[in-house]
Amino acid sequence: FPATEIGLIQSDSPVMTLAATTFSGHYFHWDQRLQAFLPKFLNVSSFALALPFGLWALAATCNQARARPWLGAIVPAALALALNPLVGAFTGLCMIIWLAPRLLSTPGAPAFWWVCSGLMSVGLAIPFLLPAFASTATTVPQVQVQLGGNPVGDLLGPLLLMLPLGCWGLTMIEKRVRLGLIAALGLAAALLVFGSFPWGNEYKFARLGGVLLALPTGVALARIWDWRPTVVVLLGLVCLPTTGMVLNAYLNWGRGEVEAPLTAISGRLQPGDAFKDLRPLVAELRAGDAQAVLLADPTLFANNARAVVQGNPLAALVPQSLVVDLLHIHNEGQPDLHGRLQAMGVLMQADLEGRQEALGVFRHNFANRSIYLVIRPVEGLRDMLLDQGGSELVGGTVSLWHFQPVGGS
Repeated sequence: FPATEIGLIQSDSPVMTLAATTFSGHYFHWDQRLQAFLPKFLNVSSFALALPFGLWALAATCNQARARPWLGAIVPAALALALNPLVGAFTGLCMIIWLAPRLLSTPGAPAFWWVCSGLMSVGLAIPFLLPAFASTATTVPQVQVQLGGNPVGDLLGPLLLMLPLGCWGLTMIEKRVRLGLIAALGLAAALLVFGSFPWGNEYKFARLGGVLLALPTGVALARIWDWRPTVVVLLGLVCLPTTGMVLNAYLNWGRGEVEAPLTAISGRLQPGDAFKDLRPLVAELRAGDAQAVLLADPTLFANNARAVVQGNPLAALVPQSLVVDLLHIHNEGQPDLHGRLQAMGVLMQADLEGRQEALGVFRHNFANRSIYLVIRPVEGLRDMLLDQGGSELVGGTVSLWHFQPVGGS
């Protein structure tokens, strides 16, 4: 598939190239991240890392043969919650649903110890969850992620082949396990359809539902194998085209020649070859005042799609703090982000009078600190910056200027 346009950025990343396999643009479609699934299970993703521990905790909940099954659930439940709160919370809700009928019918010591084990799991995970509890105003900028899809499409589309097999497989499972799985699948479906989570993460409940549905689906396939092995083989062949497309998309992405914004030279990070004109500028900043603030054009790396996801790569190269960066997941919640971006837009793109006014605002706001300014030269800009007391440290297609603190020498 051709590269897909995202705003002003061209991207051939798998999540974009696989958009057609999710019927993107049609009435019935699903979230493209559900097709480009490999990062969630093969890369270092907290979702993938938390899944085994969540399943381990659920298995301990089902284990009635063990004398003290709650002991086997404490650590995995805590790890699932600490690694990924979404997986951990879903696991905890499933455990409560599964345990409630049993414990209510036979109250006593087991109920007490299960409650204690749940509290211990939460207590062990709390230190790792504290950053997530940091309160932010509801009016701060939020990252909104929507890669197509609607709740019904997310629920039915990726699981279309598994649903009939899974439903049939449920009829062959022990009643207690069957009811527990139905409750867990219903919970995942409800959270997917009616839930609203940061960055559009409700789509992940389709994945969790698929993982749970795999158990009865496997039971159904085992029954079919005993009856007609060739049917199972044919079902596997049906899955091969889209599986192959996913693998091919990732392999092509890995072999692609997308220029990385950063590279390592003699053991130190430097701007990549596409941005090598910035290397003298970076060297000057590294040798300069580390306590200064940095006004850098947020669009310097904007022709690289990765920069929009990960933030301005310049922040990883120099000791100075960026005054502002484009909205992305890592600076989400900064209360005055919109105001700073508006002022930066004026400084980088307005007429000379507007640029002068915006520079004055930044210098006033950081009156006690020196300022470095990274900016693309335009006609008349150099004279204006000199009039404002700036000194040009690096010239070229992108120039570096230094301003002393207001009233400083």
